Amino acid sequence: MESHDYDNRSAVEDWEDYFTKWQHTSESIRSRTDAFLDISFGAHPRERIDWFPANTPTCTVIFIHGGYWQWNHKDEFTFLAEPWLNAGADVAMLGYPLAPEATVPQIIESVKRGVAFIKGESKFKIILMGWSAGAQLAAKAGSKADKIICLSGIYDLRPLLDTPINDGLRLVPEIAATCSPFLNPPQVNCLVGVGADERLALRRQAEAYSAALQAREVPVLFREWTGLHHYSILDECASENSEVFKDMKKFVFS
Repeated sequence: MESHDYDNRSAVEDWEDYFTKWQHTSESIRSRTDAFLDISFGAHPRERIDWFPANTPTCTVIFIHGGYWQWNHKDEFTFLAEPWLNAGADVAMLGYPLAPEATVPQIIESVKRGVAFIKGESKFKIILMGWSAGAQLAAKAGSKADKIICLSGIYDLRPLLDTPINDGLRLVPEIAATCSPFLNPPQVNCLVGVGADERLALRRQAEAYSAALQAREVPVLFREWTGLHHYSILDECASENSEVFKDMKKFVFS
């Protein structure tokens, strides 16, 4: 696949090392004796939820992974749960079917079902947190959430039409527009975050989406964190003492 404006992997030479590290840490957290793993919310084998209960929860954080709607798995991102559990949030890691087996609209509907399932099981307010393509999914599925955290996201899918990413997605202009939260943002309080060292296209996407929320008078907090790229931003999300996590924690509990 040739490099292009949305090719995050080519922009970070050691991107594979991040996934190796995340998988190792995630395995240890998934082994918690109080975890509820692979709860089914649909017929597809990837429509599964891992639920991690906090000792004294006050909210439920649902994490939606990225991978351009065609890569990765919920199990790789469990490392993000620990600081939220310590902060007093239940955590649900949400899985969903991938392209090309599923279309982007079908993936959105799957995530909506998963969020509705979790909302039905939770006694607390719902926080949707998505990274990369997961940020788009959080925004599209977030109308029933209490707050949304969007990290390093793609909010306008139309620029992807002429990139190799679309080989697996098979988006056409009308569908790309329909699937773009930039054109119809949810009316839900949102934190939009991006790394200052991410690709320019992603930084512009984050700025434009924040502006779109503001234009519709939706409460929005925009953050561009210094020194972070598309993958290192998740390391900071997993660190309780980082500026990124402190900003997210303040947003969630304020």
